[in-house]
Amino acid sequence: MIRGIGIDAVTISEFERLLEGPDNFAGYTFTERELSQSEGGQRSQKLAGCFAAKEAAFKAIAPLLPERTFDFRLIELLRNEDGSPTIARNDKTLALLEDAAITNLHVSLTNEGDLAMAFVIAEAVGAEE
Repeated sequence: MIRGIGIDAVTISEFERLLEGPDNFAGYTFTERELSQSEGGQRSQKLAGCFAAKEAAFKAIAPLLPERTFDFRLIELLRNEDGSPTIARNDKTLALLEDAAITNLHVSLTNEGDLAMAFVIAEAVGAEE
């Protein structure tokens, strides 16, 4: 059963300005693994897509939580060997999903021109409709 959906779009050039700013935006938004995977070419594009996925996940999950908020670093977007995106299932993320009665998160990313977009579906397997 689908429990939540979220979508987000980020302008890559505007996002690049945030990354270059003096307030360590990347440090309080992304995990070490996310930053490591963004090294090399197209860093701004990769992190913009990652941020869009975090925003989309927030929109799908937060309404299901008592606090209606969570730290973006609890959602860690990684790449599978084939390059497809996946949301890591570490202990903190699993606890967040349990609090929201979610068993799976599905994520899709796309880029077009100066835009990075993400779509997230929060699912509860075995939940009654």
